[in-house]
Amino acid sequence: MRETIIHELKTIPPYFEAVWKGDKTAELRKNDRGFAVGDTLVLREYIPGSVNSSVGDGYHTGRAVVATVTHLTDYPPALQANCVMISFKFRCQFEGYEAGDAQKKLATR
Repeated sequence: MRETIIHELKTIPPYFEAVWKGDKTAELRKNDRGFAVGDTLVLREYIPGSVNSSVGDGYHTGRAVVATVTHLTDYPPALQANCVMISFKFRCQFEGYEAGDAQKKLATR
């Protein structure tokens, strides 16, 4: 049996805000990570930047939502090629989240 994987994903506002509030429970993503039902998603709020902005390449705000993948849909032609619709169930949220904190933070929940 496959071990569950933790996927840390950049999520830009306003999409992140809808997840944070509990209004959004699905993500359309490129299917390049081998997502599977039962995996953990860490959706990290990300402010994109550009070479012409003061934030350069962008930054994470420290807010993160942790969720469990409950369903995957990759049936064409409903989706773009190599994309997957990931449905998920909210588990918890954090402020002050740093990359790779998932194992440590989830162990304290």
